[in-house]
Amino acid sequence: MDNPAKNPDFLDRLARLTLFDDNFMTEVFIEPKLTELLLRTIMQKNDLEVISVEVQKRIHNLYGRSGVLDILARDSTGRIYNIEVQRDSKYADPVRARYNGCLAATRYSRKGGKHAAVPEVYVIFITEEDYFGVGEPLYTTECRIKETGALFEDGMHIIYVNGEYRDDTDLGRLMEDFSCTRAEDFHNRDLGKKVHYFKEEEEGVDHMCQIMAELVEKGEKSGFERGEKSGIEKTRLETAITLLTDSDMPLEQISKITKKALKEIKELAKTYRPTST
Repeated sequence: MDNPAKNPDFLDRLARLTLFDDNFMTEVFIEPKLTELLLRTIMQKNDLEVISVEVQKRIHNLYGRSGVLDILARDSTGRIYNIEVQRDSKYADPVRARYNGCLAATRYSRKGGKHAAVPEVYVIFITEEDYFGVGEPLYTTECRIKETGALFEDGMHIIYVNGEYRDDTDLGRLMEDFSCTRAEDFHNRDLGKKVHYFKEEEEGVDHMCQIMAELVEKGEKSGFERGEKSGIEKTRLETAITLLTDSDMPLEQISKITKKALKEIKELAKTYRPTST
């Protein structure tokens, strides 16, 4: 294969990547200090100290489904953090969050240890869109006893971070950084510096393009491709809705322009142009 760093398709993809693209995000946050920054902001704990980070970690399950976790980190108190980014909300459902938490706990539970050896686990999903749709910056879930409302302290915590959230707080600025394609637009200088390395400096560009080349060579559906396709599909959907709402264009023509199936356009028309159905 020719030098990947000279492949214009790879370079174009690299320019458009954000921290919501999981393979790019894991390369940035493999650095413990940056994962520490991320967790301190989300957890609102300025003394949180990350002592180890693993990325794209496959956890094997001999009796069922295995899984690959974007980021698996451990802090100085022994707490475990699984951090996932999701552009497509369907991959951030609560069942997957619980499953990831079980995998993370299994990874760090000591063989032959008592129940106290099972670590406290935080599963953190950072979703590009507001998963619950009510505008909160964070959604923190913990088990409770139904009859009393008291916490059921099983050591499992699930947090959804609203990637659409913007305000003049550390979390609001961080979520804005997650959507930036250009390093110079980052609020956080340390994150911006790392993104600049991978997007602008020869060594970093070579590294990222090589990763993309390897994923293509393996025939895998990479996080880059998922993010790109998700963005394209979102644009097609928005275009279809605009044409249905603001024009009298025939449904067949909208289907052709947006490259969406006529059946899908007809379904959308029931909501956005009911007079045509």
